Amino acid sequence: FDFSVTGSSANGGGGVLFRVTPRINFDAGATVGYTRFSSYQAVDRQTGQEFSGSTGGASGSNFVLRVGMAIGIGG
Repeated sequence: FDFSVTGSSANGGGGVLFRVTPRINFDAGATVGYTRFSSYQAVDRQTGQEFSGSTGGASGSNFVLRVGMAIGIGG
């Protein structure tokens, strides 16, 4: 099957970076997002039959939290 979906997505976030020492940085951030699907279409590659319709307003969200440390090794 070849499958496609249309819809929209929005994401936003931010973070902070702290200098711990001249060679070490600490980084933390987060993003949050929302996706809403509107319609789909599928095509059977073998028969060519098409299926399409509405997703019924299917939606989802995501949250990403990241923490890291950067260490400088050069001069």
